Amino acid sequence: APLCRPGQPKIFGVARHETARILCELEANPPDVQFVWKFNNSAGIVDIPQNQIHTEKARSTAAYKPVTELDYGTLLCWGRNEIGVQAEPCVFYINPAG
Repeated sequence: APLCRPGQPKIFGVARHETARILCELEANPPDVQFVWKFNNSAGIVDIPQNQIHTEKARSTAAYKPVTELDYGTLLCWGRNEIGVQAEPCVFYINPAG
């Protein structure tokens, strides 16, 4: 099953109304991966819509734009290939810029 590729940037400073592009890179064999992205904050977990996600093989980029305080938190990325589903998500921290 897919695993997060080590050494990726984890912490992103993003201004309100600025769109960040967060890259999630997996180590997967076979490299044909389906991705799920979720956002987690104090209010709960929500799915990132597919139209904000661009996926190519084992790389997926989510476009994410914080608008309010509640839009800061953690982005989670999972992959699935024909072997199975990634056990632990890749975790990215979205913090206010500055």
